[in-house]
Amino acid sequence: MTIEDDIKVIWNPFDTERFNMNDVETDTGNYLFVGSYDYLRKNTIEELIKLAEKDEKKLILVGRGYPEFEQEWVEIHEPCWDVEKYVKNCDAVASIKLGRTVFEGLLCGKPAFIYDIDEKGEILSFKIEDSLKDIDLSLDIDSYIVADKILEYANNKNK
Repeated sequence: MTIEDDIKVIWNPFDTERFNMNDVETDTGNYLFVGSYDYLRKNTIEELIKLAEKDEKKLILVGRGYPEFEQEWVEIHEPCWDVEKYVKNCDAVASIKLGRTVFEGLLCGKPAFIYDIDEKGEILSFKIEDSLKDIDLSLDIDSYIVADKILEYANNKNK
């Protein structure tokens, strides 16, 4: 028996009962960014402010540490447990890297603006993802499937 036999990959799951196509609004006039304001996200948020202005959208920021923005199209909200209310009521979500908000938005049918950044928060590239077509949702990202796999592994380990 090797150490690899004891290693199991457990993906960060998503609650598909919360993040789904039910009660999704379209043409809301909102872009959404979820995450606290820090040096990694600063440049991305500045770009999103410009994009929201150009596209005549409101930018909803959910997180901690945001400065006061003078732009009237920027709205700041504290972190919350029911973030799906924001995800389901926006036209697109935005994230650095392939973050949690990307998956939650795509599960709700929202396109995702993905900013690839370096270790200093400098933007390396930008792309729009609009589909989960390359991800098999029945595998390991549904929170209920992941919970069952954890219990199964724990029960088998104790035998």
